[in-house]
Amino acid sequence: MGVALPKTLERISETIWELPASYKEVMKVPARIYSTERLIREMDEAVYDQITNVATLPGITKYLLYMPDGHFGYGLPIGVAAAFHYHRDQVQDQWYRARIVQRLGCSPACA
Repeated sequence: MGVALPKTLERISETIWELPASYKEVMKVPARIYSTERLIREMDEAVYDQITNVATLPGITKYLLYMPDGHFGYGLPIGVAAAFHYHRDQVQDQWYRARIVQRLGCSPACA
């Protein structure tokens, strides 16, 4: 059982898919999904929403990356990777790093 694929989901290669930044009006970068077609079709619809929400965060650069073993998480999907411009004087940047590192099972100090 699968969900309907987003209409704008583009297949880049056999295992790379992309939701363009135009998928959601406020997305700052495209979302790249590393997955087989079978796994893409089995993804929970809520994961697409979480992926694209992360792609709207301030400071995100180039792409949001979503790994094949990813799944729905608390706020951020499990299996997401993203790079952000980092400014030491911005508390919010610290929060992003902490949330992403939390998914790695590591403390923010190791980021």
